[in-house]
Amino acid sequence: MEGVDGDGRVAESDVDAHEERRKLSISDLGIQRTPATEQTLFGKSRTWASLKASEIIYLAMAFISLIASMGLSIERIISLQKGSSDYTFALFLLWTTIMCMFHVLEGVKSEKPCDLLVFVITSVAVLCYVIFNYATKPNDMLKLARMIIGIVFAPILIGYGLRLAWNYYVSKQLIFRTVQSANVDLQKMCELIFVMSSLLKFDVQLGVSTYILYLDKGLTDLSLDEIIIIVCGVLATIAWVILGFLAMRYEKYELVYVFFVTSIIEPILIIYNLTRYSGSKFQALLIAVYTCGVIAIVVRLITIYCMYRVMNNFGHGLGMKGYY
Repeated sequence: MEGVDGDGRVAESDVDAHEERRKLSISDLGIQRTPATEQTLFGKSRTWASLKASEIIYLAMAFISLIASMGLSIERIISLQKGSSDYTFALFLLWTTIMCMFHVLEGVKSEKPCDLLVFVITSVAVLCYVIFNYATKPNDMLKLARMIIGIVFAPILIGYGLRLAWNYYVSKQLIFRTVQSANVDLQKMCELIFVMSSLLKFDVQLGVSTYILYLDKGLTDLSLDEIIIIVCGVLATIAWVILGFLAMRYEKYELVYVFFVTSIIEPILIIYNLTRYSGSKFQALLIAVYTCGVIAIVVRLITIYCMYRVMNNFGHGLGMKGYY
């Protein structure tokens, strides 16, 4: 028998050949592994190839709905008078739609339940406003179209969005790939960083929304004080959020201390604006101004607390692991 010597033993050459075949890797066979993650501005994210068909369909439906809403908002901004409350709300909806795109994309690709929850909550709030706004002027065909789009897409986006958020919270697959360890404590620390990232994006959404809603009469009749407050407030909010991302990424205590000290700027400006707000004849705008202002302050406090907990976990290199 070939390969067997006189004593019935397998020849050494055959054994060596067998071992060589066992050492062959997938790359040796010319098969390229498809990477499961990639780097983005906000850290590690799943590749498009790694997404399930249901997730891609969900993203497609979300973006179809959001793009349609964006188009209607832009049309309203072009056609409406710049001194009307409807103009202010059109600006608000346009900004909210843009941020919702970031939330749903980051929520699915980066498996961040908090971003998906923010997207779901925002979708519910916008749907309620759209229905209420149409009820005030039932003869407006654009408002009717916007309401129909919301009613058709919202139940699916909200329901399946909650399901995806729960699945990501339970599985924690991307967190495991980021930490590259089965250590539960490290995974919880990484999860906290993911939550902090979602809160920072939600904070900038609420902050800018508050300043937009403060424009009771659109972009007309703005005093110099109002212009300074709005411009400085928006810039301060954006700078504060960027500072938070940098503090987490590089695990710098000095940046965190600056983050804490400057965190009071937005709440002070929001409270100042609310106390000076003259009110609006448009009931929906009046409700939105105070609701958004209060939620923005609450989210800012939660973000500060979350950053404090993240700071206590510095030294494990999770900031860099999350981005590289």
